[in-house]
Amino acid sequence: MIETPFNYTGSKFRLLEQLLPEFDYTKPYFVDLFTGGGSVYTNVADRYDKLIANDVIKDLVGIHQSLLDSDDIITETKSICPPKGNPELFGKLRENYNLEPTPAKLWSLMLSSTNNMMRFNQKFKYNQTYGDRGWNSNTDKKVETFTNHIRQYHDKIRFKSVPFDQVEISSDKIMFYADPPYGRIKNEDGSIGITI
Repeated sequence: MIETPFNYTGSKFRLLEQLLPEFDYTKPYFVDLFTGGGSVYTNVADRYDKLIANDVIKDLVGIHQSLLDSDDIITETKSICPPKGNPELFGKLRENYNLEPTPAKLWSLMLSSTNNMMRFNQKFKYNQTYGDRGWNSNTDKKVETFTNHIRQYHDKIRFKSVPFDQVEISSDKIMFYADPPYGRIKNEDGSIGITI
């Protein structure tokens, strides 16, 4: 099993041995409606012709897409990730992310937050607390393993960042995996989104 480079609330990595035997591998397409940390789509990429990984958190999807495409986000995230013992820099990064969000900033915050988890308030502002963590050698190993694996499937994986009810169901040839998160929020456009 391939572990993604995120410690993600609700990750199904530890349950994959129980989940994956239940999937329908006779269908050519796979849709992960609530991708989150990506453990599920990552570990079935070799079993389907095309995959869609969706999550309402745009910058989280941006991290996945960026890691599929190149090492640029790795370099950027390492350069802005607050080191251990620097809660002030974390606070500045969180404030900056909430003003001008990017995937690299979100990943840096996740790596530096309590238990490496992310959390957003009702206004979809990042509000997780500082966790005295940062990029480390374990992160390097996870990133290398993940990118070596997932980039083999570059041409078959597509990412979306829309509310789950906007993912089109246009074929009976799709295996849908839906593991909804814990809460709902109203997006700026009035649509309902998901928060963890």
